[in-house]
Amino acid sequence: MSEPNPATPQATTGWLARLGRLKRPLVAMAGVGAVLSGLAGWWNTYQTVRVATGTSAVPSPAEITALSVMVLPFANQTGDAQKAYIADALTSSITADLSRIRDAFIVPTATAFAYRDKPMPVQQLGKAAGVRYVLTGSVLAGGEKLRISAQLADTSTGAQIWSRSFDGELADLMGLQDQVTTLVADGIGDSMVVNAARQSEKRRGNTTAADLRLQARAVNLQPQSRENFDRMEALLRQALALEPGNAPTELQLAETLSRRASNFDRGPERQADRQRRMVEARMLAEKAAKSEPDDPLAYRILGRFAEERRDVAEARRAYERRLALEPKLVGALSDLAGTYMYDGADGARRGLALMEQAAALEANHPNGATQMNLGEARFAAGDSARAVDNLRTALQLNPNLAESYIYLAMAYAELGDADHLREMQARFQEWLSKQVPAGAPTSLFETFEQGNSVDTPGYRAYRDTRVLPLWRKAGLPP
Repeated sequence: MSEPNPATPQATTGWLARLGRLKRPLVAMAGVGAVLSGLAGWWNTYQTVRVATGTSAVPSPAEITALSVMVLPFANQTGDAQKAYIADALTSSITADLSRIRDAFIVPTATAFAYRDKPMPVQQLGKAAGVRYVLTGSVLAGGEKLRISAQLADTSTGAQIWSRSFDGELADLMGLQDQVTTLVADGIGDSMVVNAARQSEKRRGNTTAADLRLQARAVNLQPQSRENFDRMEALLRQALALEPGNAPTELQLAETLSRRASNFDRGPERQADRQRRMVEARMLAEKAAKSEPDDPLAYRILGRFAEERRDVAEARRAYERRLALEPKLVGALSDLAGTYMYDGADGARRGLALMEQAAALEANHPNGATQMNLGEARFAAGDSARAVDNLRTALQLNPNLAESYIYLAMAYAELGDADHLREMQARFQEWLSKQVPAGAPTSLFETFEQGNSVDTPGYRAYRDTRVLPLWRKAGLPP
């Protein structure tokens, strides 16, 4: 995936939406440094990350995990630039399926795309990316015919473990994908069954519908905007018209609708559109979950709806189910952590433990949003000194993560570090002046409260005894 420029704010409500749920960012704009934000979900395979640069604020590479794989972007060898989306979407799909292999670390798609234009020997690539295995491949397509070629290499020796080609029709793409992921698991000695794999016969579908789903998935890799969400919605509705009741398509549409509503339908003038999309998304997710009970996307969406209702217990149940299906996925750990983070001292400790697991999975590929959330978890648990390190790293990776400024200011106030507090106040005011339109009627604390409150006694105690006093001491805007 290339790194196009991030979308710019359209109005005050756009900024409020970005700040309002930075705790579990839902928007994942494709440009490195884009604001990661939204209602609920430190979001999925397409989350934007930055490759470690070796600077002092970036965690040093950890020991390479024995079961660690990076799927490099598949090459488009169709001879038709218009079909590049097939290779890109296939890369994302295989990465997502491999992420369900237990006890394995799979490099996020956005990180892998950062290596697209950096050709290097396999052994050097393994050291740079911190992985043991690298999967490369290509896609040939002509009419309805499809050939996927894939090679798996061991970066410790440079040896090729296997090389295979898979022939079929475009309608069989999901089945071909399953063959690739299964062979990768076998190639690295993982005896676990890939949770996402389904029998090819079950997943065979209409050629046009499969193509439409692929196009929608590829659009999801682009900078997020109203226009791109509308494009995804239109493509998925066409696919459903061809294959009514197709559960994976229904879930993909539910995700698209809910994210569109959460991030671009804020404000009174869009309330009717937001409500319409949310109602349909929830209906689709609940319906699909009954027919696809092992699809983690269903539980991610249902957990988000529970959070929307401030039903913390239901959100936890949904996210726990998702984590059981995707135990090595950072987003699954982060979503569950978010339901505990501000629910009293015990909740903060549980949330911190989950965020530490998430950050450990990204030791070689630090993500600004994950570092921010880990810093906030440490702050919530009373460890401002260590929180500072994570929050500063988050801002180095992504200077638009607004809550990193807020929590850093409060942490410095608690530590009595006046010099760094003044620095952070100045940086935050500069950021606000660029993001919030002049004269916009905003209350920073109210926006912060809307984005973080889980409406529990534990959270209210945390807000009244810790956040509010330090907010004032830090001199943050009301």
